Amino acid sequence: MNSFSQKDSNGQHTDKQQNAILWFFSWFIRRPGMQLLFLIIAITLPAIIIALTVLIPAAAFSPMPVKAESNDKADSTLTKKVEATADQHPLYLNILNKEQKLSFFQNRLELARQDSIYLVLNLQDSVLDIEIKGLPVQRCKIQSYNASSRLKAAQHEDLQKWLETPFTLQGEISTIPKVPVLLVDAPKDTTEAAKLPKKPMEPEKTAVFFTLLFDKNLVIEIEQTETILPEEEGLMLNYQHRFDSIFSRTLMQKITQPMPQQLPIHIKLRMNEGDARAIYRSIPHSKYAKLIINPLDESM
Repeated sequence: MNSFSQKDSNGQHTDKQQNAILWFFSWFIRRPGMQLLFLIIAITLPAIIIALTVLIPAAAFSPMPVKAESNDKADSTLTKKVEATADQHPLYLNILNKEQKLSFFQNRLELARQDSIYLVLNLQDSVLDIEIKGLPVQRCKIQSYNASSRLKAAQHEDLQKWLETPFTLQGEISTIPKVPVLLVDAPKDTTEAAKLPKKPMEPEKTAVFFTLLFDKNLVIEIEQTETILPEEEGLMLNYQHRFDSIFSRTLMQKITQPMPQQLPIHIKLRMNEGDARAIYRSIPHSKYAKLIINPLDESM
């Protein structure tokens, strides 16, 4: 008896829901004003969402983390922009490239006056040098690289502002330790220690992948070109997890901030394992290591 009464009550509840839906549609059809309002909302709401989350951020987005200061003086000779003609375009690009070269050599001269190790990234020649006092102590050939497209999309003045001072290392993550460690059994006394073979440390075979976090939102990723061994997959998973914990963005962040101003500029370099290991081991700790960049020609 109770089961029948429960079924009847459920059936009545379903009928009431269906009647409410039918009543709403009949009420909605009889009111053209509500139909027009619904149509306006259906059209404008997606447009507003797209404008707020895509169009406006894209229009306000600057490829570089820093922007050159605009000159607000009233002098028209300073504020007037002159467009280069077609025959002047090669000369114009040559001037821009020489300005970048000048900044590069000025930074190099500044670091050469200091008594510290620094890195010189030359994308034009595909080399990464370790220098001291202006002299390269090791030249590392870059087999291939991927540079952020923002470097090409940036205005020349903003790029110059970004490159005008050396970059300072802020942090790092790596698959290898900063200093190699050799584990040996401690001798019992000096006599036993004298009998130990004086063999050099064996070459390390750990995969070399590391990321250098510089100021001004620059991120340099360096990885070896050699194949990763199966026993090193766990090491790589740990490295990738730490990398993702720094740079990954949630879905909500991508929706609310599709083009954030503080988005890092990544440059990924691939070289042989020995050069990559030498670079990581040679650079000082954070806030002491410096980097200067000679970018690609703007005509390329």
